[in-house]
Amino acid sequence: MAVLLIGIVIIVAGCDDSIDVSESKKANSTQEQPASTERQERESDGYKMDTENWEMGSFDTVKKKVDIGEYQTGPISIDVKRVSLRKWNFNTEAYESLPEGEQQVLELFIKIATTDNEINFTDKNFHVTTDTGETFREAGKHLSSYLNGRYMFEAKTSRTLVYYLEGNLEEVNKVNFIIDAPTNENGESLGENKEFIVEF
Repeated sequence: MAVLLIGIVIIVAGCDDSIDVSESKKANSTQEQPASTERQERESDGYKMDTENWEMGSFDTVKKKVDIGEYQTGPISIDVKRVSLRKWNFNTEAYESLPEGEQQVLELFIKIATTDNEINFTDKNFHVTTDTGETFREAGKHLSSYLNGRYMFEAKTSRTLVYYLEGNLEEVNKVNFIIDAPTNENGESLGENKEFIVEF
């Protein structure tokens, strides 16, 4: 099951040409990937939507910003490559474990590295607030990448954090991110908190 979820996350995140897929190839060397994808643009409610159709479902990117910036806190470097607002519709006949119905999500795609992995740093270090009033203190467990400072390295690795929205994502125009600094084994901060805002 763990291998399947890792493969699903990489597939969902793979719409950006800048993504490093070497990690997914290593983790899924024995897992067959979907043979093809259909990509198109269409209009929906006044927004141009970038649509990908995979065997596991369709994924509409309604809004996105790329190359947000790189942030250093203590030994950790976080390169924010993309923030997207997306609509997911899974093929639940083939993938029964996935949720039914349209899922409206906020995706944070990063490349992260550290010079010290004896640290505490997880998805709970990311705090997310939208201008529509939704607040998240941790990423959704379903389809988010596993993030733990003890399994990070000096070479950058790709991670995707997924936040499930309850409201209409098309009303979201601004998202505030706060990244808490990592701590050591004694709970002492190893850097400064970082904050950035993404406007669509």
